[in-house]
Amino acid sequence: IMGDTVNTASRLEGANKVTKSDILISESVAEQLPESFILKEMATIQVKGKEQPTHVFEPIYMISPRRYARGIKMKTSGKFDQDISFGSTREEARSESNCFALAQQHFRNGEFQKTIDALEPYKTSQTAQVIIERALEMLANPPGEDWDGVICLTSK
Repeated sequence: IMGDTVNTASRLEGANKVTKSDILISESVAEQLPESFILKEMATIQVKGKEQPTHVFEPIYMISPRRYARGIKMKTSGKFDQDISFGSTREEARSESNCFALAQQHFRNGEFQKTIDALEPYKTSQTAQVIIERALEMLANPPGEDWDGVICLTSK
């Protein structure tokens, strides 16, 4: 199991090049995070050596462990007083997270113009540009009936 986990993490690290993201986490990791994390859904990918695809996410905000812990009646030390932001406020991060989730839903459904429209507020970000370019490519060259929205990565 340890080897499989490390192998998947290595593949996800390489997937950052494809998504133009800094950090990617798998759906299984995302499901284990507390609600204090705000994540941006980046893609559904199938990494080399895996049969099942996974949704991948980029963490974009974390409510301070101390403030989060107060809500669930936990104690933390003083070094956890600040929220951790990757460039935005909590409200902005939630909005970005919602837009990317909607865009990914549209992409998986083959609704490529809706994908582009959902990302309009973020069209200048590298991560949004990657998805928009992919959607534009699909509009220009529609995929076959067996298309499922999964990006297959063939290398690390």
